[in-house]
Amino acid sequence: MPQRTHHEAHPATVNGSTFLEKVVVPILESRLPLPEGEVDDGDSKLVKRSREKDGSALVHAPWNTTQILCVSFDRRDDQRATVSFDLHAGLFLANAPTAVLQLGPLLETTPFNIHFGPKLVSGGSISIGCQLHIHPGDTDLVAKRTRQLVQLAYDLDWFTSIYLPERLGFGQQARLESTFGPDCFEDGELPDRLEDGIRDKEGKVDTAALLILALGLGQWKDVLRVIARNSRITGGQDLCAPALGARAWQELGRWDRVLAMSRQGGIKEGRFPKGSWLSPCYLRALIETGEDIE
Repeated sequence: MPQRTHHEAHPATVNGSTFLEKVVVPILESRLPLPEGEVDDGDSKLVKRSREKDGSALVHAPWNTTQILCVSFDRRDDQRATVSFDLHAGLFLANAPTAVLQLGPLLETTPFNIHFGPKLVSGGSISIGCQLHIHPGDTDLVAKRTRQLVQLAYDLDWFTSIYLPERLGFGQQARLESTFGPDCFEDGELPDRLEDGIRDKEGKVDTAALLILALGLGQWKDVLRVIARNSRITGGQDLCAPALGARAWQELGRWDRVLAMSRQGGIKEGRFPKGSWLSPCYLRALIETGEDIE
């Protein structure tokens, strides 16, 4: 059992906001990836501070555009507190039960568990977390758990890029809500809206939203139809189209098309321009077709 470390100040003098500011915020600020296009100037604005309705202190921050990390401090009395670590891991429009089963083994060696509730059962929104019951002087243990939370966010992005490509991050979810309305996930008409958008010859529907919707529904042929629609309307292709198109061709088992789409998108040394990861579908296509691995 980890030994408790003692802060010099008496526990009763440490409030939640101060504790999070001194222990949690520095770790988040040093380890969070910067949004695309931003330069590290030593003055991070990613971590936000707030307070819950029950009075507990809270810090939260985005991980790329896919997840949101939250750490809260709830004082129980002068000597004890509960620190909660939560990760809003993503939205699954079509296969949340499968996602839960696949994420289970990834979490086995961690202190984190999937939260089960209405948001997961009816909305496909997966949240992962854990709690620590501590004395406010237990700074080392809280710091360790914060680092584990950040590592989990990194691992989830890697894992889902390979095994769960249908996962939508909070940025993609916001794009769908902006395009189709805030209640779009509750009306059961998303497949029809996708089909209507693809058939729209005037190009009124946001192409990026259609791509996200086709991806979230796991409708890979429709991903390719959206890409073709955009090319027909604009005469070009969206920056994310080659990566999504290559993934769609992988799911359809067309390895030659995976390679062609990837190279069309300017892949270099296995990575698309501005890509965070090596492309797993490109690597697999090289293996499946017997080509030399770069």
